[in-house]
Amino acid sequence: MSAAGGPGKAPEGIVRSCACRGTNGLTHMSCLVSMALNADKNRDLTLWEKCINCKQAYRGHVKLALGWAIVKHNASGAEGDWRQIASLGFLGNGLWEVGRAEEAIPIFQAQLATIHRYHPINGQHVALDALTSMANCYSSAGRYEDALRLERQVHAEWVKRIGPAEKSAITIGCNLGDTLMKVKRFADAKEWLREQLRLARSALGMDDTVSLLVATNLCRACYDDTSDGGCPDDVAEADALLADTIERRRRV
Repeated sequence: MSAAGGPGKAPEGIVRSCACRGTNGLTHMSCLVSMALNADKNRDLTLWEKCINCKQAYRGHVKLALGWAIVKHNASGAEGDWRQIASLGFLGNGLWEVGRAEEAIPIFQAQLATIHRYHPINGQHVALDALTSMANCYSSAGRYEDALRLERQVHAEWVKRIGPAEKSAITIGCNLGDTLMKVKRFADAKEWLREQLRLARSALGMDDTVSLLVATNLCRACYDDTSDGGCPDDVAEADALLADTIERRRRV
């Protein structure tokens, strides 16, 4: 797809970066960076995130390498510039995706500090995204109480902004239920997820992917709660819900 290196330079390896078929999905990292930089001149950050052809988001080490590249590119920009803030998000998510959650946490903390300093009003949405990403990092690092604290904060803010029955609020609510299970608070998780499932099915429909995810998490909470030998009613509820969820996933 492209050439890299040159006289006196070591040949550059090839990466498969996206879902493009055959050799169209093969490229050099330097070429991906060059294309993203060209788009960046027009303040278009899309090519730092996804393939120009198949539109698939970059993953894994390709995503991380692009994260480092965009941070380096924007390092000399004015402090508080939105592209500089966005670049920290790219890097943090790249680190998290390759299993380096602890390293990603201070990146998101720096992003949040910059937003709060320079954009305390119009940066609130981006701040919520950063908090959500940080909660994911805490969870991946096994710091579940920290994750739970942030997820409660983000969920409360989404509910205040858009109400409890919107997809963004329900999605973070589903994550919160998952974290409750990780800290073995199964009774709280079941109560919470039942309410999130009611909201999801009412607002989004029973076949929506978020509704199905909430249902799956509720099944897990019912099955994994072995306190007092487990509750037969919970197991029966989970059996019926799981059968329904599997059937709906086949149709979706």
